Amino acid sequence: MTGAVVAAVWGIVQFADGAAALARSLGGLALSGLLGALFLAWQRRTPTPLAPPHLYRIRPFMLSNALALAMYFGVFGSIFFLAQFMQGPMGYSPVEAGLRTLPWTAAPMIVVPVASALVDRVGGGRLQALGCACQAAALVWLALICRPGLSYGAMVGAMILAGVGMGLVFAANPATVIGSVAEHEHNLASGVNNTVREFGGALGIAVLTAVSLHGGLRSAVLTGAAVVLLGTFAGLAIRPAPGRGRPASGPAPSGPRSALSDRPAPSRLP
Repeated sequence: MTGAVVAAVWGIVQFADGAAALARSLGGLALSGLLGALFLAWQRRTPTPLAPPHLYRIRPFMLSNALALAMYFGVFGSIFFLAQFMQGPMGYSPVEAGLRTLPWTAAPMIVVPVASALVDRVGGGRLQALGCACQAAALVWLALICRPGLSYGAMVGAMILAGVGMGLVFAANPATVIGSVAEHEHNLASGVNNTVREFGGALGIAVLTAVSLHGGLRSAVLTGAAVVLLGTFAGLAIRPAPGRGRPASGPAPSGPRSALSDRPAPSRLP
């Protein structure tokens, strides 16, 4: 799976070189598809798959992972270019640019505890959808105002909005993913979710790099915003269970029980 991700990112980056690198780009994408297909075939045949196939039939699990892919695609790709904008046209050093992103990156420290307490009441899907909507709006805001001569103060409001969106997704996404599977599958679900997030970030940087080289910073950030906005629809499609905020995934399957487990425990009295 790692090879498929690396090949996909490499193939997308080659698009930036234009027609001369078209063969390399298509070759990388084809290799990624082949490695991904081989991995899925192996997962179907092995008695101990990394992620049991039935997980991919759980609606909240799949939709939350699709949302995570879209969210991290747009966020990591956009932050990558906005940090360069601060160090280029705005003239900040790397440390100064990093410190000035704190309204964005530190906001989740405040939002996550509050949002975590609301997951059961409001619903993980709704919180994730709201988070993606905030993030997409913030990216559009930043894309429209970023130009030479921009003051840092003009960016702070958009960064705070982006941080609020990130915090909502950070709190609700893993809670929804893990809450949609049985307890003994929590580690597997968390592993899939982490992999999807990392792949989304790498893919976002690769794709938006190619967009930026041909269309500039604004086109790259707007592309990231459009992908994040798609995550909003995935979140809205997660249906809460009747009377509760948690996603409707049905009762968690219990592990196999033996006949002995149904017998009453023997008395310890003499």
